[in-house]
Amino acid sequence: MMKKILSLVLAVIMCFAVATTLISCGHEHEYKTEWSSDATNHWHDCTDPDCTEPADKAAHSWDAGTVKSFVDTEYACTVCGYKKTVSANTVVSATQWTAAMDLGENYTIYAKQFYPGEGSEVFVAKRAGNLFAFISEMYEEGETEASDVSYDYGKIDGEVYYNYYPQYDQNEQFIGYRVEASSQTVQENLDEVLGEFVPEPLRDMTKYTHNTTTGYYECAEMEYYGMTIQNIKLGFKEGKLVYGWFELAIGDGEAPSIAMDITYGGATVTLPTEDQIITQN
Repeated sequence: MMKKILSLVLAVIMCFAVATTLISCGHEHEYKTEWSSDATNHWHDCTDPDCTEPADKAAHSWDAGTVKSFVDTEYACTVCGYKKTVSANTVVSATQWTAAMDLGENYTIYAKQFYPGEGSEVFVAKRAGNLFAFISEMYEEGETEASDVSYDYGKIDGEVYYNYYPQYDQNEQFIGYRVEASSQTVQENLDEVLGEFVPEPLRDMTKYTHNTTTGYYECAEMEYYGMTIQNIKLGFKEGKLVYGWFELAIGDGEAPSIAMDITYGGATVTLPTEDQIITQN
């Protein structure tokens, strides 16, 4: 008897489910080819305007993003093309500013100094753990191949800093020297590399005003070793220094300018091989 009752209940449930399906559908679906979407998902709508049952509904798959301004990055769904704009947090506290200026983690700095009417110099500085690299390439006006290239490497090993810089009168040879970390020369070397991109006066937060429209910290001008640095912009995103730009006021002509971008993580540095290094006592 119990089995018959159970079978009857199951039959009723199945009939109810079928009836519900027929009521909710009521027709054979034909879906549109174009995507519909909201901020979270995309799907294909049924061609029947009274039908609310979508097909192929799924979450957006975002691309790597396109920078529209320093503040805003636009992302597009790789499936349906839906776009969203994400605004980065460009404001930093005094503590964050100081930490960001230390560049204490893995990073790659790409900087270009442009000399109007003469050419440009491209600098690349990398830190990968305890390894460092500094590369400079000179380009004459209108040329795409470097006229001069120089390399400089460093390594921290315990309490010793090793530096390898090119010996120009020998092919692919480097002078190597070591200094004790206790002499603070390690930090001095790191500061020297950083100083190529962000001179010490530019690291004073009190000289800047945060532009809430552009997201940059801006300063009209400041003095640096007898030179005037002007139209300075520093950019921070999520507490990290990622951009810098300034001009050098020299004479009455067009001023040379330096622009730099900083990315974090993924930096690799390959030191010269042992047979390339000339050890100094």
